[in-house]
Amino acid sequence: MQAEYILAKIGDGFDKNKLGPLLTTEVSYRASFLNRNPIQFTNEEIMEIYRVTLSTVAESPFSLNSFFTVLISNQSDSFLFSSEVFNTFLSKLTKTDITIKMINQSPPLDENGIYPLMDHVIGAGIDRYIDGVPMLEKYVFSDPWISKVAAALTKKRCALESPRTTSKILSKLPEKKRFTWVKNFLKNNSGSNEYDALKFIFSLKDLNKGIIEQVMEIYKSNITMLSKMTKFENFSDTLKLKIFKETGDKQFIPNIIDQYFVF
Repeated sequence: MQAEYILAKIGDGFDKNKLGPLLTTEVSYRASFLNRNPIQFTNEEIMEIYRVTLSTVAESPFSLNSFFTVLISNQSDSFLFSSEVFNTFLSKLTKTDITIKMINQSPPLDENGIYPLMDHVIGAGIDRYIDGVPMLEKYVFSDPWISKVAAALTKKRCALESPRTTSKILSKLPEKKRFTWVKNFLKNNSGSNEYDALKFIFSLKDLNKGIIEQVMEIYKSNITMLSKMTKFENFSDTLKLKIFKETGDKQFIPNIIDQYFVF
């Protein structure tokens, strides 16, 4: 009965012998079905599969999106996705590499079409998207997107997953905005992510000395964290000496001074 119900949902003009076997298979088995039967669908058939699936399947969004991801990945590398398929599936795909495949195999986007794509990319691993879709770089680092990307990168671990983009964006921000970004990044990555967040900040080549000193000011009463910071590869002896002068704690005496003086 369920199979007959689903088959009846397939619209006129579509080949039920082609779409039926996939649509009447349980969602959790559709990926393996497509792997065994590498069927190439038209854009119209992809949209019909999407429509019928939503109207006949009561599954979690993740299960449905996992199936949609396999459906898109199954199309050949020479297939050109329509704008309708692109706009429908952009937020549904669960794998970055498959999203990149769809972007690269879709019609060129105009200025209006870039908005939903950029909104999606901002919330994902931006470095990976720029590597896979080089044309995105001109949008990421220009107005109005650069401020939105900078704000998104302060979210939990986002910057850590896109170090190249983060470093380049910070180099373009005025110092005041750069420090505001650093404060927001540390705030959003407190707790278990805090050490990784600090280590990441100290690794950024485009962060000037003034910003680093402001970060240290934030942690001046946290001796444990300051001690951990001194282990970072590019934590200078000058910064260690500054902490020693302010705290009097001998663990912050730079090695080069400790060799010649006894405290």
